[in-house]
Amino acid sequence: MEIKIKVFMGSRNNIEFQVNNFFKDKNFEIVDQTKRENTPQEVILLVLYREIEGDKK
Repeated sequence: MEIKIKVFMGSRNNIEFQVNNFFKDKNFEIVDQTKRENTPQEVILLVLYREIEGDKK
């Protein structure tokens, strides 16, 4: 599954950290992550993730 996250200036410095923590808490792992800058004020982060098989919390 792929999600798009639009990030505006101010939060872009730690967005990868926030995204990684979000998926880690929900038993997902990130398969691929691509950052694309559309404008100097906006970054789109594409995250491909899958559910981790095994023990569920």
